[in-house]
Amino acid sequence: MAELTPGQQSFLEMADRAGVSHDLFGQYKPDIQFQEAQPDATKSTIAYIHTGGTLAMVPSNDGGTISFEGAVNLPKIIEVCNYIAQVRRRYNIIGIHLANIDSKEIKPDAWTAMAATIKTVYDLIDGATLGHGTHTLEYSAAASSYALRNLAVPIVFAASQIPSVGFPGSDGIPNLTGAMEIAANGDFAEVLAYANGTIHRGSRVTKENDSRLNIFESKVTGPMGYFGAAGIEVGDGARRRMGKRKHELIFQPEFNSSIPSLKINPSIGPDLLRELLSGTEKAVGAVLETYGSAALPNDL
Repeated sequence: MAELTPGQQSFLEMADRAGVSHDLFGQYKPDIQFQEAQPDATKSTIAYIHTGGTLAMVPSNDGGTISFEGAVNLPKIIEVCNYIAQVRRRYNIIGIHLANIDSKEIKPDAWTAMAATIKTVYDLIDGATLGHGTHTLEYSAAASSYALRNLAVPIVFAASQIPSVGFPGSDGIPNLTGAMEIAANGDFAEVLAYANGTIHRGSRVTKENDSRLNIFESKVTGPMGYFGAAGIEVGDGARRRMGKRKHELIFQPEFNSSIPSLKINPSIGPDLLRELLSGTEKAVGAVLETYGSAALPNDL
């Protein structure tokens, strides 16, 4: 077993105090890589939890692609955020490195580790921001909203289409600093996703663009708010803060990976559907995406 860094050891001691089992972190080893030496009690305290994604990518050695080779590390991201938006002047930051991976590699064990990381620092913070890739952010945000229910503070996922450092016009640092401001001072008490000035509910957000900066949409509920020149605008449907400790957090961080989903289309007949659903011994259930509310063809 590899020796733990001081930051990893400090985090596990924090998890012990919070009653969080080390087993929940699985292969992940949360590492406190940044913490204010002298926190200011008059400021909000936020956790920045780093999981990777385009936010942390840099130009590769050949100059033509982006990669995690030599990727921007967590202290560097906080340094750039502070240079651009003076975030350390505005709030106390606890920087936790959870992973540095392409979000297409995210699996349910990562959702459990994310939820357990938030639970570990929950009593210390006024909000949290998670840097995440765009490919699976909607899944991680939804999973977190189910694993961490009855929240009293905002948990904000942030992503970007352009790497934070080394590319002109990057949306990485604006999205991340905006998410930090929402986590610290936004009147929300739920899991959110933020990009390009728009705040979405974590359990309703979907990725709509692979290249444009308005990455996400919330087609059913609409946005929960906006962040811009007028500050943080909170929508009518948002769940609001009611004092950080008036809610008792419901923590259920484990997920069942034996439930496949299947999108129904006109080419799927009863025989094929029966074969798809009966062809595995591991599935305990299935989710069928139909044409609309209860709109499943009669023969199915």
